[in-house]
Amino acid sequence: MDLLTIQSFYSAAQNRLAFLNNYSKDMERSIDNYLYEHIKGISAMDLEVQSQYGETPVPSYYDESSLRTRQLLNDSPTMLRHSLLSMYIAQLEHTLRGIHIQFEKQGIIDLNSEENNPNNKKRQVSSEDLGIARLINSFSKVLDLSNLTKSDVWSDILFYIKIRNRIAHSAGYVHSVISKQHKSLYDSLKTEEGHELKRESHGVFLGTYHDIQLDRTISERIKERCSSILKLLMDAIMEKNGIKQSM
Repeated sequence: MDLLTIQSFYSAAQNRLAFLNNYSKDMERSIDNYLYEHIKGISAMDLEVQSQYGETPVPSYYDESSLRTRQLLNDSPTMLRHSLLSMYIAQLEHTLRGIHIQFEKQGIIDLNSEENNPNNKKRQVSSEDLGIARLINSFSKVLDLSNLTKSDVWSDILFYIKIRNRIAHSAGYVHSVISKQHKSLYDSLKTEEGHELKRESHGVFLGTYHDIQLDRTISERIKERCSSILKLLMDAIMEKNGIKQSM
């Protein structure tokens, strides 16, 4: 097995995950600063108008300021966090696929064997056809991934993939009446106490209009889980090659 190439995929992915988390922190601080300056500007304008005219600014000013405040409080953070979640999942999938392709090249995995693809005469399958769950399932046929597939981390990743799919395919909305798939996710976001639409342990909750909201801890949460999945996979690869130490 070409461990050097596989380790390079692993190291590059871990660096990329760390970069995404640092980027998240930078952008969150930037939005906070814009919001602070905006609110400070509104207060200064109020004082200036009142001191000169003894009245508050015209309604149109308030409407415009209120819109910008809402954008900085909710819209900008939501767009940032949705984008980051999608990037984390994409990076995990890209890395798993890259390692899987190495397994194929080295003859360790044959996706088109009779066992893996009974219909291989009709349609050939490649790593490009597999998503995260199917990639891990394929790896599990040649590696002991029980520590991975039975872990809470894996369960969390599958949940975040569902969230990513709703962001990508329904603009981040989850309506329980649209489809069974939506209803299942909608129900999974509920908590029993007060029927609040939250899954706080994952940093995910539903807004007033059933729009997916992510709290500011989401980047750290997903980064840790993606990193753990890759580490558990690498541990299994190293063990298969008789190397006991964890990377």
